[in-house]
Amino acid sequence: TAWTDAVGNTASEWDVVAYKYGGSTLIYNILDEINVEVASAIDVGKNGRIYIPSEIQRNDTTYYVLGVGDNAFSGNTDIKQVDFEENIDLQYIGEGAFSGCSNLKEIELPDTLKTVKTNAFYNCNGIQTMNFPTSITAIGNNAFSGCINWKLENITFSENIAELGQNAFYNCKYLTGTLEFPSVFTEVPSNCFYGTGFSEIKLPDTVTTIKNGAFQRCLELEKINIKII
Repeated sequence: TAWTDAVGNTASEWDVVAYKYGGSTLIYNILDEINVEVASAIDVGKNGRIYIPSEIQRNDTTYYVLGVGDNAFSGNTDIKQVDFEENIDLQYIGEGAFSGCSNLKEIELPDTLKTVKTNAFYNCNGIQTMNFPTSITAIGNNAFSGCINWKLENITFSENIAELGQNAFYNCKYLTGTLEFPSVFTEVPSNCFYGTGFSEIKLPDTVTTIKNGAFQRCLELEKINIKII
């Protein structure tokens, strides 16, 4: 037996699980004896809502949902909202996972999330409501690039953040308020905050390099705190 998703990808039933939860049916890659990741959607729930549970069942085995896999929903214009089960222990959102989901408007990221990979939300230009958990410790290139309607006031990075990619927040013009970096930062990547709407930026004295275009066209920027050493 093989499963076929909404865009025609197939996989053996020994590698994947199809599971219906809250009105949407998703395919999950089995990662190991106890963990799975979301692989794609067979169908989207009522009103374009995707529901992602904390765990799924296959026969007598419980699998825990660890992440959203690479390109899982890439280009899926049927999705309007993504809901995660409250107690989910989600660790990552894969490369291109939601890229091009132009009708996605609302997603609440779990506060267990650690990694948002390259192009994860690239050109999700319909997103208006999305939080930014302080649990995030790695952000890939172009992770949120092109989320031009994403409205959020103030971003504070985790003290444990280890990776921030170039173009990560490119042209997210409705990110406003204060942008605050922890002391682990030594470099602001190129075009990382190009075109954002922050009015204040707080940089620690550990930052020694600001790459080309990092804060270019930040037209609302009034104040930047930086210590020259």
